[in-house]
Amino acid sequence: MFMNPSTPKQDLVLPPNTAAWTFQVWAAFLVSVLALGMGLYYAPLNRWIQGFFLMGMFFTIGSTFTLAKTIRDNRNTRIDTPAWVFQSWAAFLLSAGITFGGIAWLPADVGGRWVQGCLAVAFFFCINTSFTLSKTIRDNHEAEKILSNGMSVGSPMPEHQA
Repeated sequence: MFMNPSTPKQDLVLPPNTAAWTFQVWAAFLVSVLALGMGLYYAPLNRWIQGFFLMGMFFTIGSTFTLAKTIRDNRNTRIDTPAWVFQSWAAFLLSAGITFGGIAWLPADVGGRWVQGCLAVAFFFCINTSFTLSKTIRDNHEAEKILSNGMSVGSPMPEHQA
């Protein structure tokens, strides 16, 4: 369900994302995780530091999905407790902040600044694709659920679902 810009107060049923879009989103997510993972593996860092960044990567990916779901669930009405919303934001900000901080404060003699730049770009790419994948999965799920209830694409959403 999305707001139709031509009719400001009416939500319309939109089709699920195309297979091409869904494939592109999954491919971008997998490429970002692979790029960051390979960047960490081949970076001239000791295994403990690589392990720290790997845990940070997975913590950030998980908290990104949690935050995206929390924001989406509470877009019209707050359904989660304030503690859950706070925890979702805190986990994302903490995981992203600590991981990016670790990248930013890598010693310059550990392969040069290019290592930091490559890891930072891969890290932000991973966050971006995590949010996009989360949204795509949720959009497809909602569209399929609505269409399976007999509604057609382009029809107005019933008040209780809008």
